[in-house]
Amino acid sequence: MVMTRGKRRRWEKMEKDGVELGALIKDFEFHNRTEGKSAKTIAWYNAVLGVFHRFLLETGKPIQLGDLDETRAREFILYLQEKERWHRSPSVVRRGKLKTISIQSYVRALRTFFNWLNKEGYTEENRLARLRPPKAERRIIEALTPEEIARVLG
Repeated sequence: MVMTRGKRRRWEKMEKDGVELGALIKDFEFHNRTEGKSAKTIAWYNAVLGVFHRFLLETGKPIQLGDLDETRAREFILYLQEKERWHRSPSVVRRGKLKTISIQSYVRALRTFFNWLNKEGYTEENRLARLRPPKAERRIIEALTPEEIARVLG
């Protein structure tokens, strides 16, 4: 028990705010593997967090835990909303903005990661607890007219 207290004291005294995002992503992957998460789930988390990490690097924003907060996450959401999907692939014909449902799944992955950071003691609170995904656009589907129904059945 003395050993546990000593380790805990060292953990509490650690400068956690200086830990870089890349190391945290690796720890999160290790945690998910040992928890028995599916390979696809782990790959999805890694992909989303990798995009987040690249976004921070490419925009010159700090990548230390102490600088990762709701504001950084919102900047990332805005980046995703303005980003053209598959912008680096010349072979893709369908271009355009990311769908809101895709951005919502990115936000869910980020929130899961930040929740894990809090549970593991990296942060004192879940910094994204109040962050909500953007609302999805509602598509109104027009009903078929009686003439169209007759043509389909005819």
